[in-house]
Amino acid sequence: MIDDLARQQRIVSFYEEMALVSDQMLADARLENWDAVVGGERRCAEIIECLKTLGDLAPVIPSLRQQKAEFARQVLANDAAIRDLAQPRLRQLELKLNNPGNARRLANAYNATSRFD
Repeated sequence: MIDDLARQQRIVSFYEEMALVSDQMLADARLENWDAVVGGERRCAEIIECLKTLGDLAPVIPSLRQQKAEFARQVLANDAAIRDLAQPRLRQLELKLNNPGNARRLANAYNATSRFD
């Protein structure tokens, strides 16, 4: 039972860490520091890999289950806010990439046209 309790606490601590990372990612997104946001995404991916090694992620202890749920809600809310902030920037990039002149320059820069000939 002690080992299971420690595992459940570890699960919750990973969720807490992911919530803290997502808080920082949101702050970085508000500052338009997209490189830092990407770094946060990498850290979240590492945390998720650690969680995968712990097996069943549903804590049995009600207080731990509640904490995990609160952290998960925080991460999801931050993710939605980050996506809202990123959408205008992604739209700008899409417009630039879809511009025929830019598309041609990109193709030339990466020799993409020679592969399709």
